[in-house]
Amino acid sequence: MRHEPHTTCDPVLTKKGLGISIRHHYMIEQLQKHRRLLICILLAIATVAVYLPVRNYDFANYDDDVYVIKNPHVLSGLSFENIKWGFTAVHHAYW
Repeated sequence: MRHEPHTTCDPVLTKKGLGISIRHHYMIEQLQKHRRLLICILLAIATVAVYLPVRNYDFANYDDDVYVIKNPHVLSGLSFENIKWGFTAVHHAYW
């Protein structure tokens, strides 16, 4: 007759010399399983938190009119030609 370990209570498991309860061991396994997802979520939350205040900022009148507001390539929408232009053309003094 084979003896099954008792897991209904919270007995202490010894894994690599550390006393870890079954419940804590399960939680650690789940965190390790979803570690990449958790890191991505935390990075997304941090990014949103850092850049959230910018939603109320205005355009800087220094060069936004040339690059955005009055730029025919930006105003005509996203297309292959406009993307190609964005990476290859010298439109104004800073590009």
